[in-house]
Amino acid sequence: MCDTIVALKNATKNNSVIFGKNSDREPIEPHIIVHLPFKKHPEGSKVKCTYIEIDQVSKTYECILFKPSWIWGAEMGVNEYGVVIGNEAIFTKEKQNNKALLGMDILRLALERSENAFDAVDVCIEMIEKYGQGGNCGYKKSLHYHNSYLIVDFNEAYVLESADKVWVVKKIEDFYSISNSISIKDDYNFSSFNKEDKLNKLIKEQVKTEKWNQGDRIRAVISKVTKDTRIPQIQLSRASEEMLKRLFEMEVPEIYDGTVVIKSAARDPGERSKIAVASNEKDVDPVGACVGVKGSRVQNVIKELRGEKIDIIQWSQEPSIFAANALSPARVTQVQITDIEKRKMKVIVPEDQLSLAIGKKGQNVRLAAQLVGWDIDIVSEEEIKKEISMKMGAMMVEGKAVPLSALGVVSPTQAEELKRRNIADIETLAKLTIDDLADILDVSMDEAQKILDAAKSVIAAKEEISSKKEESKAETEQ
Repeated sequence: MCDTIVALKNATKNNSVIFGKNSDREPIEPHIIVHLPFKKHPEGSKVKCTYIEIDQVSKTYECILFKPSWIWGAEMGVNEYGVVIGNEAIFTKEKQNNKALLGMDILRLALERSENAFDAVDVCIEMIEKYGQGGNCGYKKSLHYHNSYLIVDFNEAYVLESADKVWVVKKIEDFYSISNSISIKDDYNFSSFNKEDKLNKLIKEQVKTEKWNQGDRIRAVISKVTKDTRIPQIQLSRASEEMLKRLFEMEVPEIYDGTVVIKSAARDPGERSKIAVASNEKDVDPVGACVGVKGSRVQNVIKELRGEKIDIIQWSQEPSIFAANALSPARVTQVQITDIEKRKMKVIVPEDQLSLAIGKKGQNVRLAAQLVGWDIDIVSEEEIKKEISMKMGAMMVEGKAVPLSALGVVSPTQAEELKRRNIADIETLAKLTIDDLADILDVSMDEAQKILDAAKSVIAAKEEISSKKEESKAETEQ
């Protein structure tokens, strides 16, 4: 028999996590310990598993694996984030696939792609549902089976049991063990049959970074009460926007008495939140009221949410102003409403603010869009300038006149002065030196440089378009 065990912090004397596994593979089968470094992969890459090839991700994490030498996957392993997984064979009546992912392949994929135990569960489920599981696992003899997994990190653990594409997951509260048989009965947390409902109960109302033990006192909002059993079930939430609103209501008297109103809120629980506030009285600053003296009020909320970052935003009835505020801490240059019916807008930011406006993994713009209720497309000033230059270059290629004032950095008065000096087109302007242009327009060297850069950008765009047309014409003739 093959066995895997785990004991979490609340089940050990010294608050450590204990994980153990043995193996009952064939006696003559060679096993190896393999170190896999962190690695980035080109877009569109594939990875060849034991029997099939699947899509690769952009990066894979560092792992140490214990595996049969001839199998791509592993029977057990650990990654750089401390995620540990052990795999067990289970035998069911479900049909076996000839060529699919082995359970050991799924284990390795989960370690390479996960930063915590729950993410590893998610990867395993995705692989099972997308590619299925199956193939000969025997070294000298034929051996086909389905799989169970014990998935652990420093804070939590799960057991995942599967048969073909059917699976169930149970969250472990203290200690657990699995072997070569199904251990989960009807006490699972979520499954392939009712994934969404169970997943909501287990995860969506709980902040991933928060870990609680029996007997801990916590603050939470009641999100749902059900009476589908003899005993009513009360569902609590610490991950909802409502939790954030109630905390501010408790800390800010102006919100409690209605002077300040929370218009909307958006959360990435455990990481970052945005809350939009407005005042019903002109002499009350809604943002200042929520921040408090030396940040005391917002710090109390942050402390309760275990360090979750909070942006307090000034609400505005004007969507463009509201969106610019919501993208804080990024600085916004301009907001353009592109489709008022579909609630879409384009936000232009300086080049050095682009990554800040988008945020890590798109977090800042995603929360801002949720807060405002509009789709937000962020572009840099450089992209806009390039787009304008390409349009003007295309006009010049077609022989159309492009006025100097169309550059955007040349005012009508400056265009008239240049025309008086026989500089009436962009090509002539681009040939000037910075000193000459500064003298003609009586502007600073920096402003003269901006004008010349804009002119040269249009000329470069014109030459690029002309070159492409020539190449296309040559190919057609050939």
